[in-house]
Amino acid sequence: MIFFYNMLKISFFNGNFRKFKRNYLTDLVMKNILFLFLIIGLLIGCATKKKFTPQELQNFENLVNSKSFKIESNWAQPRATGALMRLQNTGLFPPGSNASMVDISGNANYFTIKNDTVSGYLPYFGERQMGGYPNSSKIGIEFKGVPKEYKVEKTDKGNFTINFSINDSNSRSENYRVTIRLFPNLTSSIYVISSHRTSIEYRGRAKKIDDDNED
Repeated sequence: MIFFYNMLKISFFNGNFRKFKRNYLTDLVMKNILFLFLIIGLLIGCATKKKFTPQELQNFENLVNSKSFKIESNWAQPRATGALMRLQNTGLFPPGSNASMVDISGNANYFTIKNDTVSGYLPYFGERQMGGYPNSSKIGIEFKGVPKEYKVEKTDKGNFTINFSINDSNSRSENYRVTIRLFPNLTSSIYVISSHRTSIEYRGRAKKIDDDNED
C-alpha cells in the first residue's frame, strides 16, 4: 500500500510538473512573440516616418516668417496638482480626459500672430498661486498686444521655437512667458509659464490665417 501510495504521489507530482513546464514554455513563447511584434512595429514606424520635400520645408518656414498664422489646440496638459486629481475623481473632466491631459477640442481657443501683434485665448486648468483678478469670470489665459523679448529660432531638425513675454488682458499684474514649438507637419505645442498660476501646455495645429478668411 505504501508503495502504491508513493507511486501515486510521484505520478501526481510529475503530472503537475509537466503542466507547469508546458504553461511556462507557452507563456515564454507568447512573450517573445509579443516582443518581436513590438520591435517590428517600431522598425516599421521608423521606416514610414514622413519625409518632407524641400518645397514643403520652405513653405513651412515661409509660414513662420510671415507672422500671419493661427494655432488651434485640441489638448491641454496641465500640471497634475492635488486639486486637479481631486477634480478628476469627481468625473467633471470631459470623456477621455484626466488631470494631466484634457480634451479641449470642443472649447473655443486660439493663438494668432498677425504682424507684430500676438493674441490668444486658452482655457486654463490648474491652480492660482496669487490673486489680483478684477473679473473672476475670466479664468482662461487671455492676452493681446505687442510681445516683449520676441525671438524665433530654427532648430537643426527644421523645427521652429518662438519665445516671448506678454501680460494678461484682464490682470496686467500677471505675466506670461510663452514658448511655442512648430513642426513641419504643422503640429504645435504652446507652453505657458504664468507669474500667478501653475504652468500648462497645449497641443494643436497651425495654419495660415487666410485659411479662415481672417484679417
